[in-house]
Amino acid sequence: MEQAVNRAQVTLPQMRVEAISALRALSDPEYQQQVWIDRTYSKANFYDDFTLNVNLLYDDTTVLAGPEAALGYTLASQAEVTAMEARIRCSAADRVQR
Repeated sequence: MEQAVNRAQVTLPQMRVEAISALRALSDPEYQQQVWIDRTYSKANFYDDFTLNVNLLYDDTTVLAGPEAALGYTLASQAEVTAMEARIRCSAADRVQR
């Protein structure tokens, strides 16, 4: 049975927003080229890079360091936990193949 948490019950909603933003940045090659490489920012006083996003997902929100523990804090459902666990397995497989 899937354990679900209502998004309104997520105790760290702003961190959830940050985690989603980081995941989007890490999955968007065009954004990476524009912001991380070309350093074309969307507004003044804006900064973003690869390290910032990885640190946010592992250290700040722990959605990749411990997805199950993030349920109810920044992740809203078991499906989101499963997706983060799949991302971890994929990354581990990439490292092994190199």
